[in-house]
Amino acid sequence: MNTFFNSSTVVRLAMAATLLFSSQAWADKLSIKANLGAARERVVAIVNGQGDAAKLKPEISELSAKVDAEADSVPGLKPVWEQFKANRDGKIIPAFDGSNAADKEAAKALAMGEQKQLYEKMMSLLN
Repeated sequence: MNTFFNSSTVVRLAMAATLLFSSQAWADKLSIKANLGAARERVVAIVNGQGDAAKLKPEISELSAKVDAEADSVPGLKPVWEQFKANRDGKIIPAFDGSNAADKEAAKALAMGEQKQLYEKMMSLLN
């Protein structure tokens, strides 16, 4: 009889695998929160007139790509994230980068309303 593969060893291996995979999911959540928060800070700076949209857009895109890469790892996050990005990239940033300046007030209202709710929902999914 091989003593290496006794029942307690199998249980220990199963527990180790569970810890490994759950810690990976936790790491994904932490990195998603960090990248999402950093991207949001840049958008808030643009909306509040404290940042140059042309300079911050590439940073926002880079941070968003990192969230895109991990969004599937959290159940329910991807559809909320996709709506959040669509609002941000299609309505909020264009109002402040010169491509659709007539809609600044509507963009601010969106940022403080629906966009804030979507952000809070993502944060609750990531806790």
